[in-house]
Amino acid sequence: MTGYKAIFFDLDGTILTPEFTVPNEVLPCLESLKDKGFRVSIATGRSFENAAPFLEELSIKESAVFSNGAMFYDRDTEQLTLNDFIKKHDVQNLLPVLAKLNISFKLQTLAGHIYCDDPVKWGSNNFPNEKLFDSNDSSMVADVLKIILLCSPEKELVLRKSLTSENDFLLKNHIFRTGSQSSEIAPIEINKSIAIKKILKKWNISPQQTIGVGDQQNDYEMIRDMGFGVSVSNGFAGNHQISSLQIPPPEKGGIKFLTDHILKNLV
Repeated sequence: MTGYKAIFFDLDGTILTPEFTVPNEVLPCLESLKDKGFRVSIATGRSFENAAPFLEELSIKESAVFSNGAMFYDRDTEQLTLNDFIKKHDVQNLLPVLAKLNISFKLQTLAGHIYCDDPVKWGSNNFPNEKLFDSNDSSMVADVLKIILLCSPEKELVLRKSLTSENDFLLKNHIFRTGSQSSEIAPIEINKSIAIKKILKKWNISPQQTIGVGDQQNDYEMIRDMGFGVSVSNGFAGNHQISSLQIPPPEKGGIKFLTDHILKNLV
């Protein structure tokens, strides 16, 4: 099929290298897609505040998706729209379970703050606006956009079993992998695809006319629901089963590989 009009990229692991840098060839690739009439944008798990510098570096001027779809930015109105969030009551119920299982976490609040319980454990995977979580500060336990966990797949499975047996947390929220040692929690009705479709409706573009590119489990719905889904070769294995194309990781020229394929076959 040809006639694609929009493309949404994940950031970390898709455009950004493991060192959180943008390879030199990426910006010219994005500009070449724009020259062919594509609306080029981002759908990321990062908050608006933490993604904004990269959008500026990439010269992204379109509406975009943040916090795995919990929020999107409307370029026309210059407004952030909140789709859903994890309720304070659920956060309060979850924290003791995480403490019992020794799972480190970060809370991404509606106001854009990030509270981390143990920055040392996270090492270099910290954001500039992070603050140390203080369990004695009740203001830090609030409604949140998402919760980031530092845990292995095996530890995540133990967490799921604990939550299933103790409360109804997983009836309202879901857990998904975002890396080999990380998972995230978001409201069950939130994902990147749902938010992208809201933007596409404003653009009068269908999902079938859209390309979705990502690497981890939080990109699954986007890859599945867009007309042409693209997975990153070293990412979540389940994405490969539903994607139309696999590309190398960004540090190995993945965006250049994809751009060449699009310009040769999809326009």
